Amino acid sequence: MGYSVLTADYHYVKWVDWKSKTISGDELYLLSQDPNENENVASYPENAAVVEKMNVLLNDNWQKEQDVFSKKENNKSSYQTSC
Repeated sequence: MGYSVLTADYHYVKWVDWKSKTISGDELYLLSQDPNENENVASYPENAAVVEKMNVLLNDNWQKEQDVFSKKENNKSSYQTSC
């Protein structure tokens, strides 16, 4: 399964094996130089810091989205039970 984050400068994708939950690969595209996303530069040593930052951004936003989803589900459930 792929998880991605898109910024003005980068598109980052992290691939996770569904069964083992281990990271099976990642992709990084520099949108200003490669708008069609033809060259994956995630493994280039000069992009290690960018990959790390994008991973943090992806993980932080994933947790925030999970929190928002949980709140919506809880509100929906409490609304349905109170009717």
